Amino acid sequence: MRSVAFLMLVGLLVAGCTRKEPPPGPDWPFPPDKDMIYFQAEADSGYQPFWTDIKAVASAYLNNSRYTDIRLRAEDFILRSEGLYRGLVEVEMPDFIVELTMERKFKSRGRKGVWQVIDVVEKPWPKKRSQSAK
Repeated sequence: MRSVAFLMLVGLLVAGCTRKEPPPGPDWPFPPDKDMIYFQAEADSGYQPFWTDIKAVASAYLNNSRYTDIRLRAEDFILRSEGLYRGLVEVEMPDFIVELTMERKFKSRGRKGVWQVIDVVEKPWPKKRSQSAK
């Protein structure tokens, strides 16, 4: 009986030590789909109206993602396009540019709909900028 218990204990320890963590996935969409109704309600009630501002949501994404260690100013956020349902924000980081594709999930709300980051692309600085920085 002791040997069976010992083997079970060893099996549990081995199984626990060999478990691999899944690789980290992308940190978008932001806010997550499961929270969108909550944030839309917060924006509608007036408690958190900034969820309808494309630059504010871009800033919130960067503060809650892997880019949190980088200091940014308001001037670093460049609005490339803002339509009724889709938008593009470019953020100038010290070493690269981050392009955020945004979308309003609740299209029936129009301009009062909450923005969501749906894609993130890192791009190198253009050659002119990187040469002039040296």
